[in-house]
Amino acid sequence: MKIRQGFVSNSSSSSFLISKKDLTVFQLDQIKDHTRYIEKCEDEDGIEWSDDSWSVDEENFHVEVSTFMDNFDMYTYLVDVVGIPEDKIKRGEL
Repeated sequence: MKIRQGFVSNSSSSSFLISKKDLTVFQLDQIKDHTRYIEKCEDEDGIEWSDDSWSVDEENFHVEVSTFMDNFDMYTYLVDVVGIPEDKIKRGEL
């Protein structure tokens, strides 16, 4: 059974905004290329990969990750794997 923590709603869409000033170059790469990185840490961190990649839009001052089918726990990936503090991740509105 999957237990999901973080931003969960009845909606099938989710998005997160992260200020680029709060990210290292490596963290930004982990977000932009999350499909490659998550395969490396799937067993170690217990994050289940579902082939449901997220859209990543990089703007001048922030990064927005979003999906319409919330099957992969991006929030846990951002916090536990990429190492972004929870207070630096803002819930986006689609």
